[in-house]
Amino acid sequence: MNKLATRAKAQLQKKTGKKGFTLVEVIVVLVILAILAALLIPSMVKWIDKAHEKEAIVEARTILMSAQTIASETYEKNPGLTELSGDQLTKVTDLANIGGNFKAGTKISVLNGTVTGFTYETSKKYQVVYSSTAAETFTVTKIVPNP
Repeated sequence: MNKLATRAKAQLQKKTGKKGFTLVEVIVVLVILAILAALLIPSMVKWIDKAHEKEAIVEARTILMSAQTIASETYEKNPGLTELSGDQLTKVTDLANIGGNFKAGTKISVLNGTVTGFTYETSKKYQVVYSSTAAETFTVTKIVPNP
């Protein structure tokens, strides 16, 4: 049966002089590709989300290092320092040189010159909460916009 179809197709191509795929063959390939995409896209979205979470943690660690630098410099002048806020937060983000920010009114907690906690929002809309006393020092959550 298959040989007959192949021979008929070859004769048709000789008569018309055209080579290519039939409409049915193209549709079958498109259906197969659609099925593969339907299977792979959800898992790829999960991989992308995990990558964004890892990136958010890296940004938060960079913020932690720059906040610790500013806290150490400020603590030297003011040993009673318990938080970084206002212009000091601007110094932290400038020193870190990354695209995220702190929400208005956010403070970085400091104890004895050591940064103990902060909440940071990345440019890719992830919120990272750092706490030096928690079991998981960095907690990442995706910020879902209100509809």
